[in-house]
Amino acid sequence: MSVSQFIKRKKLTVFVPLIIAGLIKVCEFLFDVIFGDGDGNISQPVVKQILKYLYLFCFAAFFLTWIVLKFRNKTKTEMIFQAIFSGILVVFTFFLAEITVYLLLCFSINIVSGSPNYITSYSAISKPMAYFHKETGYKWKPGEARIIRVMNNELIYDYRFIINNSGYHSARNYNTKKDSLAFRIMVMGDSFTNEIYEEPWIDKIQRKSDSLGKKLEWYAFSSDGGGLYNWHEIFFNEIVPSYDFDAIVISSFIDNLNRGYSIFDSEDNEQFKFARFNKIPNSLEDFNKNFLPKMGPTFYVLNEAGMDSVKNVIVNKKPKVIKWNFYLSKHIYNTYLKNPDEIPSAYKLPNAYSLKDMEKLSAKEIIEKMRQKYPPNHINMLEKIITYCKQNNKKVILSCVPKREFLVDYLKSAQDNIYRAEIKAAAEVYEVYYFDGYKVFEGVKSENVPEYYLKFDGHWAEKGSSAYAGKLLEFVNNNLNKNGKN
Repeated sequence: MSVSQFIKRKKLTVFVPLIIAGLIKVCEFLFDVIFGDGDGNISQPVVKQILKYLYLFCFAAFFLTWIVLKFRNKTKTEMIFQAIFSGILVVFTFFLAEITVYLLLCFSINIVSGSPNYITSYSAISKPMAYFHKETGYKWKPGEARIIRVMNNELIYDYRFIINNSGYHSARNYNTKKDSLAFRIMVMGDSFTNEIYEEPWIDKIQRKSDSLGKKLEWYAFSSDGGGLYNWHEIFFNEIVPSYDFDAIVISSFIDNLNRGYSIFDSEDNEQFKFARFNKIPNSLEDFNKNFLPKMGPTFYVLNEAGMDSVKNVIVNKKPKVIKWNFYLSKHIYNTYLKNPDEIPSAYKLPNAYSLKDMEKLSAKEIIEKMRQKYPPNHINMLEKIITYCKQNNKKVILSCVPKREFLVDYLKSAQDNIYRAEIKAAAEVYEVYYFDGYKVFEGVKSENVPEYYLKFDGHWAEKGSSAYAGKLLEFVNNNLNKNGKN
């Protein structure tokens, strides 16, 4: 049997590219599992990019093979007719897929990430309160707002938060000058510290300090979604020029040292858009022109009546009629066809070392590895903050905030993780205090860890942040004083 006869009779060749595409997807999954950095991120982005384009190439080969088989031995008229018919069939089939996606979204089935209207996963804030700020990344507008989040058709939180006069989540306004007898501590962290979904631990620790008669003042300068790049700018552009202070706490979640310059913006009054960049916009005009178009929605602006409607849908499991949009097309475009950002929205971590490697390294060697692993100048930023504090007699505490899954491993078998080991190494090398957020939960059974974190979400719940705040206060009372370390 000739090859052409085999093709004609069996028509199997047309499926070969699809089979290869499936194998590539399997390889991509295995690559994620084997070479992930412990947080679901790929440490060799170039290889993953190659796999993506091979995957697309296989689908293109499938359609080309199908077309060749359809048009073999056809007259010109038949080919034209076949082409028109095939085009109509493809468009009709894709339109049916769009309708299917739309109906599934109406019934709250999450199959297209990023759609603003389905109830399976939905986050909204009642007012457009975030805006670009060149010197800090972004600011929150002072005032009160409501935030709501739904995941897997369950209400995760519904909370009213207050933004103070300085643009941070706290019921207390900040004063630039402090009482000479007070010991003021500035905290820099991310959403685990800002906590717009519940009372921030910075207010809890202040209340506890006051009840104990301690002359401690706790101010948080946290950046939701942010990290070291934002902290560096906040520290030198806002804290140092404007505030009296005696100490800083850098409360670092897993990848905070790696994160790019994080920006929130809701000035279109419809969405809270967010992205991370590897450079700072030069001006508001530069931001609007070159950065804002690359940002995607994380929260939506929704009035309180709309929030109540969302809660009603969840409680009664009603289908929700949503605005028609080409959700499937947009998902395909954003996932596979959109040109890469000219300004990268996130840094990729090289596979610098593993946890086993770290066990063989000294603290100084780990810092040198961190210089290779993290973006240019990031470790220098950390050093500049610490150096300033030391030169000006300010105390420094480096602390690690535990990720839920890592905390379970730690409580089960005392298993360390790269991020915790890096913060410990930095504290040792730079001779500053180290506060271990994992040890806060020693004594908790690993199976009870979910009680300390929000369901599905990953952030810690009131129980978790309160435990951290309580132990941190003990640490400060036991270790820091005006004649102490640093």
